[in-house]
Amino acid sequence: MHHPILEFGITGRIRVKRRIGRGAQHTDCPSGWTCGDVGATRPGTQAVTATAGGAAWDVQGSGVIANASDSFHYVWRPLTGDGTVRARVASHEGLNVGACVMMRQGTDPGAPFYAICDYNIGATVDVIYRSAQGASETFLAGIGAVGLPRYFGIGRAGDTFTAYVSDDGATWAPINRTSVAIGAMGSTVEAGVAVTSNNDGNGTLDAATFDHVAVATGALFISG
Repeated sequence: MHHPILEFGITGRIRVKRRIGRGAQHTDCPSGWTCGDVGATRPGTQAVTATAGGAAWDVQGSGVIANASDSFHYVWRPLTGDGTVRARVASHEGLNVGACVMMRQGTDPGAPFYAICDYNIGATVDVIYRSAQGASETFLAGIGAVGLPRYFGIGRAGDTFTAYVSDDGATWAPINRTSVAIGAMGSTVEAGVAVTSNNDGNGTLDAATFDHVAVATGALFISG
């Protein structure tokens, strides 16, 4: 059975600069998605910019994804059962910015999650997860410099999550030692992209540009 990839965007050019509460929704968020802060971001004003035609999103965020409680800016939509989330990270703005593709149990700062994060403009790619509510974040695996732009994805089969990388968005390679079972995630997760400044104390607001952001149910990635 064919499972189409569902892509969402917005037309025009929209700049969002407003204070939002934890998990709150932008009124100008891309259609079909929810945008909000997770945790105590500093400063508390985040932004999402959509280029003409909705082809790319410039997402600003602060905070850090680490330890037992996270803070970052998130753009997500629900995914129930097996499926994938993918995005191409096109560029970064900021010295330590983390641009992540993520599946998450909820917007609570201590919620279980699984993510693949590109740091320092393609210099480092880490796969991290949290196994249970309030547990410490765990580093699963990493790869060296990949350069940008680059496609990153997560596939879910049952309770097992795996990270993937791709040059062209068509053929995907699973990253070694990144498959892990996270039973606490539940049947429905919030799947999308996240941005953090990778610094919880200085109030830095960094940005990353994503395009080809998509969520699909059922079929997993095609590996070369």
